[in-house]
Amino acid sequence: GTCQCIACQVEDPGRMPRSINEMSRESETIDGASFAAPAIAVPARRAARPALMAATLAAADFITTGLAVIAGFRAWSLMNPAIPPLQLVMGLAPAFCIAILGFENLYPGIGMGAVEHIRRVVRGITLVYLMLTAAMFMAKDRWADSRGGFFLAWAFSLALAPTGRWLCGRIFGKQDWWGVPVMILGAGETARRVLRNLGANRVLGYRPVVCLDDDPARRG
Repeated sequence: GTCQCIACQVEDPGRMPRSINEMSRESETIDGASFAAPAIAVPARRAARPALMAATLAAADFITTGLAVIAGFRAWSLMNPAIPPLQLVMGLAPAFCIAILGFENLYPGIGMGAVEHIRRVVRGITLVYLMLTAAMFMAKDRWADSRGGFFLAWAFSLALAPTGRWLCGRIFGKQDWWGVPVMILGAGETARRVLRNLGANRVLGYRPVVCLDDDPARRG
């Protein structure tokens, strides 16, 4: 019978024997994944590079949270020109955000849906700003008068960080090094729906490379 369509991870397609790869001479490509039946087919693509994906996301988070700090204090200075200038200590905010989001397993965050990504990003960034707020009042520095800028920087970070991650997925989602390769068991209509869903939800980080089915009638 036909296997149910399940996405299961392939750690390194390059480890498959070449003789198996040669069995997949007749195949059809749909949404970037190769269909073959009944033989196994593994496209000759480079293995996933989770370190590169993680570094890209970390760079995006650093840039977006840094821009949020600058924009927040700049916007508040337009409303309240009497506030002190932006302190260099606020440069720690993006670095702390990277550390907390790493602790939240968001680098690279494979297998997490969009809602879970946003929830962890919001929780991590909020924790960073709560810690900075506590340090600000304990130090009793003059930049404690910039509470409005502090609040705006936090709000802008919550908006820009998920946006930056989404843009990374849109820009790099089709690169060989983005995500992890997976194979789908089954090559029927359900498999096509799985492919469409994975293509529409690149935030999951799953990259279909092959569909397997033991029914020759389902080829293509």
